[in-house]
Amino acid sequence: MRINIFSKIVLLVLLLLVPIAALYAYSNFVSRSVMKDKIQDSESNRLLFFLNQIDTRVEQIASNAFVLSRDSALADFVNIDLYGTSYDGVVVKNNVLNKLATQAASVDWINRLTVYAPQSRQELSVSGPGVYSERYLRETVSRDWLYRPDKAGVKSFVLFTVIPVTAFEAPEKARLIVESRFSNESLVDMLDKYKTSGQSDPFLYHPAYTRIANRSANLFVMDSIEARLRQTDAEQTAFQMDIDGRSYLVVKMKSAALGWYAVDYLPLHEIMAPIRRSNVLFYSSIALLLALSVAVSFLLYRNVQAPIKVLMRYLQKLSEGNFAARIAHKPRNEFGYFFEKFNGMADQIQQLIETVYLEQIQSKEAQFKLLQAQVNPHFLYNCLSFIKNMAVIGDERAVIDMSVRLGEYFRYVTRLENQLVPIGEEIELIDRYLGIMRMRMKRIHYRIDVPEAMLALDIPRLLLQPLVENAVVHGLEPKHGEGWIAIRGEMTDATYRLVVADDGVGVTEEKLAELRGHLQLPLQEGVGFGVWNVHQRVMYQFGREAGLELVRSEEGGLTAAIYWPRTTNGKRGGGERHAPGIDDRR
Repeated sequence: MRINIFSKIVLLVLLLLVPIAALYAYSNFVSRSVMKDKIQDSESNRLLFFLNQIDTRVEQIASNAFVLSRDSALADFVNIDLYGTSYDGVVVKNNVLNKLATQAASVDWINRLTVYAPQSRQELSVSGPGVYSERYLRETVSRDWLYRPDKAGVKSFVLFTVIPVTAFEAPEKARLIVESRFSNESLVDMLDKYKTSGQSDPFLYHPAYTRIANRSANLFVMDSIEARLRQTDAEQTAFQMDIDGRSYLVVKMKSAALGWYAVDYLPLHEIMAPIRRSNVLFYSSIALLLALSVAVSFLLYRNVQAPIKVLMRYLQKLSEGNFAARIAHKPRNEFGYFFEKFNGMADQIQQLIETVYLEQIQSKEAQFKLLQAQVNPHFLYNCLSFIKNMAVIGDERAVIDMSVRLGEYFRYVTRLENQLVPIGEEIELIDRYLGIMRMRMKRIHYRIDVPEAMLALDIPRLLLQPLVENAVVHGLEPKHGEGWIAIRGEMTDATYRLVVADDGVGVTEEKLAELRGHLQLPLQEGVGFGVWNVHQRVMYQFGREAGLELVRSEEGGLTAAIYWPRTTNGKRGGGERHAPGIDDRR
């Protein structure tokens, strides 16, 4: 009878392992195919994004040249012979040079613009006056981007904008020609940045020119790929090839602006290596299991199977949320120890569910409410209204300043990936916020004075902003006339303090007492969330010795002070020197 059961167990193991091995082989084949497709799609998307960046900059350079060709300053340059050597002629050239410098600086690539006036045989560039060459224009002018040397022999990409456009065939008869030129060093820099983001090794390829590669390129592999590219169909966007016994996936895409191909390759032999090792390990394990199953099947059946079933049954109860499940059976082997530990684990999980999990949920809800509180629609509407009004009256500087400050402000307050940030970052946020408020209300003044030794200390993010916003909205806005907000940092031997004080309308003693009392209670409807959240988050981070203190300021407004013990927060750097304050009057 024992032999019969043993044979059944061995047969059962075989029936289980053989289908598993076959299924694994099939799933491995499918996984490899899917993985190759995903790698190709991912690399194609990355290469497309890279090409879009190149084409965007190239098109911007071309667009700048087109806009420049329509500029009134260049119209004067075309007729510069009318001015002779007079002062007006010098002014015209300076105006053109300023236009060239401005357009070149609008693109983050190093590019050079040169204008030619064939009728007056004049040439002008920010790199200095050149000698007009009719032969150079006749041999070089083309409707498309070219890759050829300039007059100094340095190879770069060049595009000509000709006015009128019918003069491309005879550039010496054109009224105006604008030459846009940028060095391939800009493309090499982009290839370097692209390479640092993954395992790729990109380069730019054109059948008629020498390739443009990144500075750390594998020249041997690129030579092999380039030879293959000359033999393949130009429309083929991806293919796999072997180089020196190693497999590579090659992806290429054509730039619509330059006509070059962006080519990248990935070492499939390295990417697939973990899968190959996994295959070897799996099939070795299958063989080992087949050998060991004959020896241990009977012992597993008698001494292990039953206890495992008990353990699995109670684990299932635990996974279904029955944390009160306990194993009463205690076998006289190792499973007795497991059952005891299982019961202890269930006790601990039940306690953690009632404490830690609940606290985490409340913390996440508080963070979500805090983010909602920061994105104040009324504040946003006022800022957008300010931008509209400044645009109407033509104050471009105010529009730009407000847009930049508002963008930086909302980019910071909507980031939740880091819950602890240096005080210095919080101070920068406060400076942006108060700068926005001061642009809207000139009567608001502020000063930030935090010791440099405190700037590197970590605090929960968005801790100061609710206090500053309360000071502005409830303290200074209702007040007639000028108003001040002071943000300062203080250190003693035992504590750190961040203080927000204003000289606004303040609150009564009764209201102040009510606010202090609500800080220690759970959040209630009708009670300000901002100060309550600050108090609770400080205590949660630094312990019961930390918190928020509210007092009436000497100037008549309200002072809110965040304090925490020095032993709970280390410094990232800096000594005990005092950092200069930030004053809105600077």
